[in-house]
Amino acid sequence: MKIHISSAVGQGLTELAAFDSALAHLGVRDQNLIYLSSVIPLNAELVRGRVDFNNQFLGDRVYCVCADKRTDTRGSSVAAGIGWVTTKEEPAWGLFVEHTDHTEEEVKKQIQASLTSMIEYRKEHTWSDPQMEITSITCESNPVCAISLAVYKREPW
Repeated sequence: MKIHISSAVGQGLTELAAFDSALAHLGVRDQNLIYLSSVIPLNAELVRGRVDFNNQFLGDRVYCVCADKRTDTRGSSVAAGIGWVTTKEEPAWGLFVEHTDHTEEEVKKQIQASLTSMIEYRKEHTWSDPQMEITSITCESNPVCAISLAVYKREPW
């Protein structure tokens, strides 16, 4: 299984429209997102880059880990990110964490802290170094959204 990890920003006339715009940039508009908790399955291949379902498979289910933050306050910034670690032993599996805040630096600190804590009580495994996918945007006029997404798979109803 390939899990595609990417980030995007969007803007629109409302915060929800900004979220929809960001989903279009990620290639998953017109899909039903089903949010997952944060365990990476055995032997999953993590791929950086968007998956493009736009204008295809309308209304299908897309299983994902998602971090998104929105604002309509001019001058305010939003940031979203996903971080992950995987085991070094085979078969490999791992953990995702998703965080949002106002800056990429704040999100990075939260991701690092969460992953450090989570692997602390999983000492029976040897873990990779943390990886992260983070994005941010500042609201200048219209509402904005920052989103990071890990897409597991698409499935018809």
